[in-house]
Parts: sequence; C-alpha cells; structure tokens
Amino acid sequence: MQTPRLLKAALDGYSQRIHWEHRDKMTAAWHGAAFGRVKKMPALDKVVGEKRAVPVHSPEQMLAAMQSLVGKS
Repeated sequence: MQTPRLLKAALDGYSQRIHWEHRDKMTAAWHGAAFGRVKKMPALDKVVGEKRAVPVHSPEQMLAAMQSLVGKS
C-alpha cells in the first residue's frame, strides 16, 4: 500500500531523475557542438576537470578515525 508521503517521494525522485537526464543530454549536445568548432581538441584533463588530491593519512590517523567511529579510545 502506498501512502501519500511515499507517492510524493516517488514522484520527487522521478522528477529529479528526469531533470538530471535532460541536463546530461544538454551538456553532451553542447560539448559536441563546441568541440565541432575547435581546430585542436583540448586536453581531456582540462575538459573533465582536474582531479582532487586525495589527502594522505598516516596509519595512526586512520586508526584514530576508525576508533572514534566505534567509540573506543
């Protein structure tokens, strides 16, 4: 049995999915048109964006983080 609250949640999720799919298609169309006009393709890293640096943690920091999640000291 579907309650009004569950129906609203399902419709909101559907609406958001349709919005994201439309945006994805529009982005692909825009990039396709833009790349068709350039003489030299830009580097993929510039198009996609730079990767974020992953912070490096020491084993002690990782252990402390895991222990804080569990609640042990």
